[in-house]
Amino acid sequence: WQGTDGVNNPCPDGYRLPTELEWEEEVNSWSSEDANGAYGSVLKLPMAGYRKFDNGVVEREGTYGSYLSSTINSAKRAKHLYFYNTFATSQVSIIRSQGESIRCIKD
Repeated sequence: WQGTDGVNNPCPDGYRLPTELEWEEEVNSWSSEDANGAYGSVLKLPMAGYRKFDNGVVEREGTYGSYLSSTINSAKRAKHLYFYNTFATSQVSIIRSQGESIRCIKD
């Protein structure tokens, strides 16, 4: 979460998580701001669901896409891209221990 050199960076060397603004720009490039736009984009983002922080169960697979950003807005929360069949946004935060999908970008 602290960029390419951060101790919590889940990406390979030279890569990092996108910021909230970068996810917002990505959504704006889609043909539609929803799951069809996400999968139809060059990134081919699927609705992979998420792994719950309290019990590890994967939920909403196939109905909800959620991708972590590097934008932190509190000690326990970070912004994330999420989308459904009819909606997409990167301006909402999620508990950072939630098992979100990630997409690494070259720094």
